Amino acid sequence: MRARPGTVAVISGLAALLAQCSAPEPSRAPEALAPSSCVGAPPAAPNDPGAPEPADAAPPASVKHHRLTARVTDASGAPVSGARVQAHSWADTRRVAETDAEGIARLDLPPGEGDPARAESADGRVTPWTRARRIDTDDEADLVLLPGALLSGTVVEEGPATPLPGARVTVREGGSTAEQSSVFWETPIAIATTGDTGAFGPLTVPRDLVVTVTVEAPGHVREDREVAVPAEGPLPHLALELERGGVVTGTVHTPDGRPVPGATVNLLSGDHPHWVETMDGPLDTRDTYGILAAVADERGGYRIDRVPLGGSFIALAKAPGWLVSLPISPVIVTPDRPTTTADPVLRRFAMLTVRVAAPDGTAVLGATVVRFFFDGRRTNWQEIPESAEPGLHVLRDLRPGGEEIGVTAAGFGPALRTVEILEGRAHALEVRLPAGASITGVVLDHLGHPVERAWVSADR
Repeated sequence: MRARPGTVAVISGLAALLAQCSAPEPSRAPEALAPSSCVGAPPAAPNDPGAPEPADAAPPASVKHHRLTARVTDASGAPVSGARVQAHSWADTRRVAETDAEGIARLDLPPGEGDPARAESADGRVTPWTRARRIDTDDEADLVLLPGALLSGTVVEEGPATPLPGARVTVREGGSTAEQSSVFWETPIAIATTGDTGAFGPLTVPRDLVVTVTVEAPGHVREDREVAVPAEGPLPHLALELERGGVVTGTVHTPDGRPVPGATVNLLSGDHPHWVETMDGPLDTRDTYGILAAVADERGGYRIDRVPLGGSFIALAKAPGWLVSLPISPVIVTPDRPTTTADPVLRRFAMLTVRVAAPDGTAVLGATVVRFFFDGRRTNWQEIPESAEPGLHVLRDLRPGGEEIGVTAAGFGPALRTVEILEGRAHALEVRLPAGASITGVVLDHLGHPVERAWVSADR
């Protein structure tokens, strides 16, 4: 977080007060608030239904691109023309281009460094994902096409082995048994759909690495199969069985009972209850490891029909402008009861208005007001700017719980307050700063010479 000049010293002084917090100062909660946008909040994540960016969309014109130049050759070092090169930026943007007569493909990507790239040719030669190297301000990648292995298989429903046509098969590089975890998991190397007999392939995959084959079909539990691709020789035919899934349905509501179209619903594996504490941001809109996802329809209803029978899950929902719902747990489907319901209720954010005052109650202008919070790894801070009304600092989109607010201003001593935030309430807090004292001096080095631009802080 970038601070204005002088703020770092202010934060250092306020942080010293955290270990000696003063008693909570009473706050008032006059009325509930309508959902509102966050002041100073970070940009929405790419899968936020409120502000999505398609993965293949071109970056905004205001974003400065960098160029990735890929050189594609065969095993002898000869350039390969007409090869398909794919690049995936860390900004979740994908680009595709073909090599020219000299085996060169050029792709413009958003700002970043070390973007991964891979290539494939029409004759079945492929490369694994390769991280590009930075040269000056752009990236370069050397990709060597080698014969790949052919992967094919059949997908059936568990039990009588009934073929499953229309199942989606996705092959990704890496897996839990790989020697190194793959950073290219989000970008598949092959995608296919099963035919009438449940068969798919052959798909060309790079050799001498581990791939994960993921199979998904409506009404069935997702299956992930790791496959070690040998350096030489054929791959065995894969036989994949999908078990029929249980069904969880429900409706997402506001606290006053109104349905919420477009809300995102997640079913989290009960094996990871601690994940609930990290679900403050946008929820996943697609299935990921340990999470099943759905988006509510125009009536606020949702249906997830691929829930493992016998598993325990936690249901959560979120929508733009609303706080994530309280968890519903346990959500269980069994062979004897394959269908159940869970109706999440969204919560309202709260708001806190901080008025900074002198000991006599007059407003103090230009104060620095900081919110301290734990981001999951360490104590962090967020500066609350002064509003249009002098002396007032407004913090929106707060969650229930204790908030640590630090205040400092020129000519006054610092202050730290703890406020208990209630769901959906508008809280007001007045902080009267103690009278300050002036400390002057000179900073010297070990030879006794004055030191310019040194940071000086005083802790009590």
